[in-house]
Amino acid sequence: MRTTQTIIYLLLSSIILSTFGCLYLPTDPATVLSRYQLVMNQRNPSERVSDEGIGSLVPDEPGYAPPLVIQEVADPQTGEPAGCIIELTIFEAIMRGLANNLEIGITSFEPAVTREQMTEAAAEFDLTFFGTAGLTREDIQTATFPGGLTTKTASFELGFTQKTVTGAVWSANWQLSRVTDNNFLVALNKRYEPILQLEVAQPLLRDGWPQFNLARVRVSQISHRISRAQFRQTVEDVVTRVVGAYWQLGQAKREVEIRKLVAGAAQTTLNRLRLRRDIDARVAEISQAESALAARQARVIRAKKVRQDIQDELARLLNDPQINLLTYCEIIPTTDPVEVEFVIDQVDQLMTALQYNPILEQARDAIAIAEITVDVTENQTLPRLDLTASGSFQGMAASQHSAYKNLETGDYENYSVAIRFEYPLGNRERMARLRQSKLLKLQSITELQNTADLVAQRVRERIREIGTTYEELHVQRYASEAAMRQLKALEAQERLTGRLTPEFLNVKLSAQDSIAEAESGVARALANYNIAWYQLAQATGTVLELNKVKLALPEAMGETTDRALEQLIEARTGEQINPETAPAIEPLNEDVIPEPRSPATAPSIESLIEDSGNQQKTPATAPAIEP
Repeated sequence: MRTTQTIIYLLLSSIILSTFGCLYLPTDPATVLSRYQLVMNQRNPSERVSDEGIGSLVPDEPGYAPPLVIQEVADPQTGEPAGCIIELTIFEAIMRGLANNLEIGITSFEPAVTREQMTEAAAEFDLTFFGTAGLTREDIQTATFPGGLTTKTASFELGFTQKTVTGAVWSANWQLSRVTDNNFLVALNKRYEPILQLEVAQPLLRDGWPQFNLARVRVSQISHRISRAQFRQTVEDVVTRVVGAYWQLGQAKREVEIRKLVAGAAQTTLNRLRLRRDIDARVAEISQAESALAARQARVIRAKKVRQDIQDELARLLNDPQINLLTYCEIIPTTDPVEVEFVIDQVDQLMTALQYNPILEQARDAIAIAEITVDVTENQTLPRLDLTASGSFQGMAASQHSAYKNLETGDYENYSVAIRFEYPLGNRERMARLRQSKLLKLQSITELQNTADLVAQRVRERIREIGTTYEELHVQRYASEAAMRQLKALEAQERLTGRLTPEFLNVKLSAQDSIAEAESGVARALANYNIAWYQLAQATGTVLELNKVKLALPEAMGETTDRALEQLIEARTGEQINPETAPAIEPLNEDVIPEPRSPATAPSIESLIEDSGNQQKTPATAPAIEP
């Protein structure tokens, strides 16, 4: 009876020890970004039309976003098909970038990898079942047995072992041996020997206690948090670049229109001079007009190249079945850029950046890892003092049943307790590692301070960029109006005199170039102004809080709810959303900001760059820069 109770106590002790080794990992917070990371993880690698050749550059149909309408364009003179266009809103661009971008897809694997590394670190404390079975035969010749001593042993062992968070390693095992020999001096030539044993080894100083033994798990958890911050950083960076490419594409398209208009004006001037060759036009004037025309045509060629480069960059970021690097259609940005002045609280933006910027979050996590490393190295400088204890019950009999009965009597019990001490004299190696870890911790703190300064500098630069581009926009408009007034005066003078002298022709061509440069500056400032707001949000780590992104993210995952669908319709139709529900800073969201101010009432470049006969050029069919 006493042995039975003891066996029960041993089993209970094993269960209690196993609970110290149980380690459950926390789950990731149930946020939209976490779900988005899992969705992108499952979508990649994305399907391609083929695995090799030109088809490897084209995402396979269907994509993860609603299809766009492709409009065929006919040649205005012949009526033959001349290509196609795809109208794209800023919301569609953001949504398709979130749904298909490969850079986001690549980074989405990192949180999944670090999650498995967390599981790997926690698995060190899992309960392990083990078992052995063996058969041995020994023939030994001795002086006592000249004919030889033959022994056959069959052994079996089953048990559990586990490492606990305190550093203790325990094992509980059952052993059974069957021995047969020809030793006539032994009473039992055939005997069974069962053994029930429990062993525990606990480090008391070095390698002991949870602060040391859970260090690897805590580091893996922080690494997982860093990977999630890196994923958010990549998402915000991709969204910012998509928005930048979108507005730059609109600017580049406007640039092509402007360059074509001034080239057309130069061609008209040259044609008029050639008609007056036999009257008063000299070779000098004609050559001057030809040179101006050639220079402007070269700028048209360069502007078209820049526009295609930006479209390719946008297509690469979107990675859409309809908008990719092999898209032959021209992408037409249809969202009007916003021109509204806001008062920005610089201190508030700095505080937001210090709290939410993902780069700073990673730097703070790096310090946390360095602190854990210091704790580990401090533990390693301690002396080794290990406590080991074991206890067992043994039985033996000629039959297996009798042997277990013998085990239950508890007459044969064994135990041992030991303490082992070890300390290297000088302990220089471990003390050097401790000093290294403390220096690395100080380095991590310094890196955080430097990163915080860089982020603050970036925020201040973005705030200045917003103010500068807004002021530049109005200055460029004024310059354009002044150049237009000059050109109108020159054209009036030309109609009175009727003759184009080299000096007058040079002034007229310069006025046309001034208008083109000023209009290009307007388009550039307007694009940069809209881009700067997203860059400020990226610097503060709040890109995902912008309304367009918050609406696009669920649709990119295919999780559009009823309320999100209502907001999506509002965003696409231009109807206003309740401003109280919008973030405090939402510069690029037409839903929460007032209508842009009316543009200047000065005539447009298309209406003022005209031929000497006062015949106006036809305006471009693309959307105007002004909303």
